[in-house]
Amino acid sequence: MFDDGDKGLLKALFLCLTLSFLLGACAGRPPLVEQAKAVEAQKFAKQSYALKYAAPLYRRGLLYLKDAHKKFEKRVYEKSRKSYDIARRYFEKSETKARITQIKKGGEF
Repeated sequence: MFDDGDKGLLKALFLCLTLSFLLGACAGRPPLVEQAKAVEAQKFAKQSYALKYAAPLYRRGLLYLKDAHKKFEKRVYEKSRKSYDIARRYFEKSETKARITQIKKGGEF
């Protein structure tokens, strides 16, 4: 039915379609919203002096944020999305703790 040239062409076509499907399925949607939320949370935590009053939480948030950026660059979007969410939560906790500590010490937030 098919000669040898057609079989080679069909195999190549099948291989290309399979690879493009797999690469497309792995890439997914970039977590741009999660990235923006994490970066904004870091900014607000820094403005509330979280590095001074809640350093461990802030530093852990930085570690997760750096990890998320690396995963984002490698296009491992699902794992970077999770790291961005965890980083955002740590920054929010550090900001809250810093504000509470400042209020307890008599300062304003």
